[in-house]
Amino acid sequence: MKRKLLLGFQIFIFLVTPLLFGATAKAADEWIIPANTTKTVSSTTQLSNLTIQDNATLTAPDGYRLTLTVNGVETGQVLKTWEGVDYKFAPGTYKGDIVLTVTKANDVVWTGAGGGPSGGGMPGGGPGGFGAGMPDSYPFRQALYLDKGGIDWGKSVLAAVKGKKPTGFDISNIEIKSVGTFYKDPTSPGGTGFNGIYAAGGEYNIKNIKIDFVGDGRSDFVAAGTAIVAAGKGTKLVLDNVTINTRGVVRSGVIAKEQSNVIVKNSKIDVKNGVLPPDFESTMNISQMRSTLWISGMTGTTRATSILGAGTRATYLNSSISFEGWGGLSTDIGNASKLTVINSKIYNIGNSGYGQYNNSSAITRILGCEFNVGTLGSGMDSGSLSLGDSTREAVKLLNEELGLDLTAKELESIPVKHTIINSGYQGMVWHGNGGNLTITGGTIFNTKATLFVNKGVHTDIQIDGSQGAQLNAGNGIIMQVMDDDEPPRDSKTNNFLNYEEPTGPVKKEESHDIYSGKETDSLAKFSNIKLKGDFYNAARGGPKNSIMGGIISGSKNLVLTFNNASITGVITASDALHFYNGKYYPKIGKADFKAFSGVVNTPSPAVNNGVILTLTKGSNWTVTGTSYLTKLVVEQGASVAAPPGRTLTMKVDNDNPVTNISAGTYTGNIVITVN
Repeated sequence: MKRKLLLGFQIFIFLVTPLLFGATAKAADEWIIPANTTKTVSSTTQLSNLTIQDNATLTAPDGYRLTLTVNGVETGQVLKTWEGVDYKFAPGTYKGDIVLTVTKANDVVWTGAGGGPSGGGMPGGGPGGFGAGMPDSYPFRQALYLDKGGIDWGKSVLAAVKGKKPTGFDISNIEIKSVGTFYKDPTSPGGTGFNGIYAAGGEYNIKNIKIDFVGDGRSDFVAAGTAIVAAGKGTKLVLDNVTINTRGVVRSGVIAKEQSNVIVKNSKIDVKNGVLPPDFESTMNISQMRSTLWISGMTGTTRATSILGAGTRATYLNSSISFEGWGGLSTDIGNASKLTVINSKIYNIGNSGYGQYNNSSAITRILGCEFNVGTLGSGMDSGSLSLGDSTREAVKLLNEELGLDLTAKELESIPVKHTIINSGYQGMVWHGNGGNLTITGGTIFNTKATLFVNKGVHTDIQIDGSQGAQLNAGNGIIMQVMDDDEPPRDSKTNNFLNYEEPTGPVKKEESHDIYSGKETDSLAKFSNIKLKGDFYNAARGGPKNSIMGGIISGSKNLVLTFNNASITGVITASDALHFYNGKYYPKIGKADFKAFSGVVNTPSPAVNNGVILTLTKGSNWTVTGTSYLTKLVVEQGASVAAPPGRTLTMKVDNDNPVTNISAGTYTGNIVITVN
């Protein structure tokens, strides 16, 4: 009797196991779905031919989703409308090993920054705001759905997984592919919206896998269409020797969100642009944001990686991240996430985009990395960024802080490297809420244009060159403070209008003190370093609209401290006008997007743009041109001098000129000229 029961159980396992791993019994060789009809597929079905005629609908029962694979590759689905989130199957004939997989729905709720649906916590969550129009949920489909209990077979499209059958919490040696039907047709933009791996709980080691996606995603603010997603507190993914290739609109490689922790080692992520509809308008409405904003001076449709949510962590170690446009490393909606990049290479293969973007008070550490980007090394709206060497001590501390679980052998094998950032345009741009920058070790920052651009916000920059750090500005401008040149937006569509250069004399903001530095000013300290280049403060100031709503002061002082450092150049208040490639742009529209952030300065007395300079511990400033300051502090042992063969003249509030600037504190309308 026992033997018969055992034999029956073995037969049951033999019959049911193929179903668990995505294989099905063949129900029919061919299906034809006639035009203008609807067919509901109630269970996973295998075919050899499938024809979907015009206006035919193929669907799953309520609460379920349907996915088509041909020869193990997900395909066939496109958006019903470009603005929506629902999909349909494209008409046509599909041949081969066809599987129609029915899975339980994984509808991902939009939570914004504050945890509530429909834009909760997002600035401008009302009509026309950043989160306006966000759907309550997005229908996800994925090859593998992981949670704290392991692989959820009911939500996984196993027919799209090739290689070793995945089991447990260690997944390896698999391949996932997705091909968008209309990718190459710009008049019919569409995409699959298919995810490779979606982890919503549990701790997983994922090794030696390949994901290849061609076709669009839907939203990288919810990670719809991303190759690998980690979501939720308690979710931890360790990705080792993972290769991800995507091509499409918002078709990201890796996104960590909602307090998850992602660790990527020895891996390669490569994303390329997709095709936008001819009438697509760049917008701040994130429900429709499928490209970088043209006001950024960049192009591109896909960010390679991103972090979303409060307290989320992502670490990239000994990996390569390449992107054709938009960005390589992004932090976005959330608060105090942690992005860490060690001994990795970030390449902008399309010559337009940023290497890293800091938002939502993110804490970013970049150690021993190499950046080669077309437009911008880093953009910052808030938070902090540290650039330095991948020293043993630094990596060990991060290993402990972030729970990277690197063994002693792994830690010992990590080579010590400097960080090198090469930008084809500017180095860093601060806007919005500003942020902090720290540069240490042997970091080398090379740009073809201005190194640091501050668009009238708070900064706290700390540069220590004691171990060889270098700042090389291709156009000779190390730091530029200016007004925010973000243009206004249409109140109904949220699309950007033209930027127009302000004209007329600057009106003094009486409440702003140009002789004293404050924590809200543009602060920068340079220690133990030799610099050559200019510093300009061209902020017109006065009241301006806040990104969070309301009116704030746009007046900013440039507060510089040189500590055991030397600087050769101009340090001055100035007036600035937008120039790009030698052409003046009093008005900047979509066609002129590259003209943003680029200005030409005329040194002039400060109005709302004080310049406060302190020279300490033997620092020296070699003045190369007329400079307007509002406060100058020269400590004993420090000096202000002219280049060889020239002399200086300094006036304070039109007092008698001084030709020998001695130690002391000078306050007022200071003009230093080179004779």
